[in-house]
Amino acid sequence: MTLKDVSFKSITGLKKTVVYSNEREKAFMEGALSILSVANKKTPSAILEDLVEQALLPENETAKKICKQLYSSEINNVKALGAVFDIYAAGLGGFEARYTNGFELVEFFHSNLVMATYPTDEQHKGDRKHFLANFKEIVAKIEHDKTSDDEDSLNTAESPVKYAKFELEEATNEPDFFKPINFTQLLKNHWDILGNYTYTYRALVAMCNLLQEQIGDYAEERIELVEIIRKVSKEWK
Repeated sequence: MTLKDVSFKSITGLKKTVVYSNEREKAFMEGALSILSVANKKTPSAILEDLVEQALLPENETAKKICKQLYSSEINNVKALGAVFDIYAAGLGGFEARYTNGFELVEFFHSNLVMATYPTDEQHKGDRKHFLANFKEIVAKIEHDKTSDDEDSLNTAESPVKYAKFELEEATNEPDFFKPINFTQLLKNHWDILGNYTYTYRALVAMCNLLQEQIGDYAEERIELVEIIRKVSKEWK
């Protein structure tokens, strides 16, 4: 079910009433809220808000803001990913990323790119330029750190450098044939050297900007993304 399919008529009713499954649960909920509100000098509504936030949101304030925007539909999954990737790209100096635990985020993005196409229209020209500039740095990193056993092969294992150059060439000169999912697969293949590289995340930010209108926005995927952000943000300082 997409978030556009959700009817909020019944949800807004929560402002006035809560329907309990049975009387025992009703007594528990009302009793717990009453005790907590007295002990914390807050209204039951404020206590309920606190409990929901604690259950659903990360502790890190930046991550919490992003997840709140996701739950309230202020942003979609791709915009949230772009915001998170932007945090990773902001390294403290040199070429290193700010954090090194972004693999699950890339895997999530990758799993949503099966049907995605690379935009070639004028509207996306700026984002394409940013993407390609950072893609070139990624290929240079692969060329510097990896060796090729068979330069006549495009197999990713036999010739990682040649395959990376092929994908960059296609994105640059034959963009209609370039597939975004091949880029994220390339990142996954070389995560040992690209997972802590600022240009990896800069390219991902540009890719998110390019694909804003293409990626599906389903409730189940939004929950999955929030859980990933909660997990990785535990290491954010």
